[in-house]
Amino acid sequence: MSRLSRPCVSGWTAIVCLTGALAVASCDSESPLVVTLPLETVDETRVGANGHTWRTAFDVKLTSTIVEINLRVRLISEPELSRAQVERVKAMWEEGVERIWSNRFGLRIGGDSESVVRPIRLDLGFENTRVHHTVILRDDSSAQVDQLNWSRWSSSQVIAHEVGHMLGAYDEYPEGVQNPESPLDERASIMGRDARGDPAFAVHHFEMIRSWVAGRLDPAQTVELVPLDNT
Repeated sequence: MSRLSRPCVSGWTAIVCLTGALAVASCDSESPLVVTLPLETVDETRVGANGHTWRTAFDVKLTSTIVEINLRVRLISEPELSRAQVERVKAMWEEGVERIWSNRFGLRIGGDSESVVRPIRLDLGFENTRVHHTVILRDDSSAQVDQLNWSRWSSSQVIAHEVGHMLGAYDEYPEGVQNPESPLDERASIMGRDARGDPAFAVHHFEMIRSWVAGRLDPAQTVELVPLDNT
């Protein structure tokens, strides 16, 4: 029996150090075991099938009810952009990208009640302190958009695609930075060539988050991604 899946005893609380992280598990006579993990920064270099490398970085925390992803981006705007224009796109992208990425999948952790699925929710913010990524904001509608260069004319879907790279997702079209182990060509995917409307999501888009949680729990614990209805 794993250290984080013991039967519930009224008033029982455990603090367990696993793989360098602090996992806290608690329960009472009325509820099943609940495992939580404190905020931690994920910061890794990814390599695509074409040899291109990029940085993925974000903060993640496992609470008793959700998986919280915090992503902070500093926008450096071109001089011709007014403050009002910059604030307008920040507000649009913050609302749009959070809506697109949140509540697509959740995590079910072994030891939780079978009905307990903690939704993965994104909190995107544009701040000048404690940032994960710095992005150039351009005023050219025809400018090339990538992870580090955005246009104020870009839709929330386009920015959500670039945020996907910041969260560790690969491109899913032949000319992009594809997964070297299993390259995909999925046009309707959030990581496809044309991210429009309500893009499609799959388990592998959240694998880096699932792996982070799994890597900080007892190896006997199962951590499963479960699809949600994005409400």
